[in-house]
Amino acid sequence: AHIHEGAVGESGPPVVPLDPPSAEGAVDGCAPAEAELLQRMAANPGGFYVNVHNDEFPEGALRGQLG
Repeated sequence: AHIHEGAVGESGPPVVPLDPPSAEGAVDGCAPAEAELLQRMAANPGGFYVNVHNDEFPEGALRGQLG
């Protein structure tokens, strides 16, 4: 899974990698990101989305805009 930069209906590049869950299905910790990117995300969350993918759907099984 990744956070990508892109508005609704647009595909964009991954900008923040997200760790996969453990065998128990849990995730904890933080993902590193530059301060400038975090400022852009806070100012325009709708311009970013999470894309979750797996072996069956390598291009994306689930997508959700942040704002």
